Amino acid sequence: MVRVWLTTLFFTYFDTMRRWHLVYGLFILSSLMACKNEDNQAVEKRTDALYFDYSVVAEEGREMVSCLFRFREEDADGDPVELSETVMLTFDGLEIAADSARMAGTFYEIMLPLNQFEGEHTVLFRAPSGREYTETFYFQPFSLKSELPAAVSRKNFQVELEGLNENERISIILTDTSFLSNDLFRMDTVKNGILSIPAERLNEVTNGPVLMQLNREENKKLQDGPRKGGKLKISYGLQREFLLTD
Repeated sequence: MVRVWLTTLFFTYFDTMRRWHLVYGLFILSSLMACKNEDNQAVEKRTDALYFDYSVVAEEGREMVSCLFRFREEDADGDPVELSETVMLTFDGLEIAADSARMAGTFYEIMLPLNQFEGEHTVLFRAPSGREYTETFYFQPFSLKSELPAAVSRKNFQVELEGLNENERISIILTDTSFLSNDLFRMDTVKNGILSIPAERLNEVTNGPVLMQLNREENKKLQDGPRKGGKLKISYGLQREFLLTD
């Protein structure tokens, strides 16, 4: 009888301990999951307080396109911050790691070949909770329809362009070699594929060697961003040298 009683007591104790360990294990697991969820929620709140600052910069004659991403505190003027390791940032499926510079702060950049860049691209930001912010844009470079002659008359200053929408505005800068004259900087509208500047507008530039810079810059509000919002800047430019004559 004593042996039976001891055996029963042993198995009862063993079963009780096993159940207690199971309950304890479940409690620990629940606590870890709760902590992880709280951590994710905290990171999510910090993410929602960020301003997404995206820029794409390219120039004819340069092999690579710079795709630069900064995540700023509160607004467009805030300091760039480094993302949590649980955040994923990709460009066309390529994951981007953080980098930093003394003056620029933390940034995320990927360099891609210009000759393969035309077309649609997607930036994906995935928060710890799994919430995704996706931005899709189309990159279209423009070019000269025909090359400029070695000498260009100020009386008939026209540049034929292609790859631009009708009535699209671009900036033009004309820089001469004279210290006494002012450089020309203006925004102009391209009509029927032609950028034309009246002769009287060229009075600020002297005859002789001139460097012409054309640039198109788009500034767009992000379609899918956090509560603080964000922007996407797409910039493309080209330049030519020629002699300006009467």
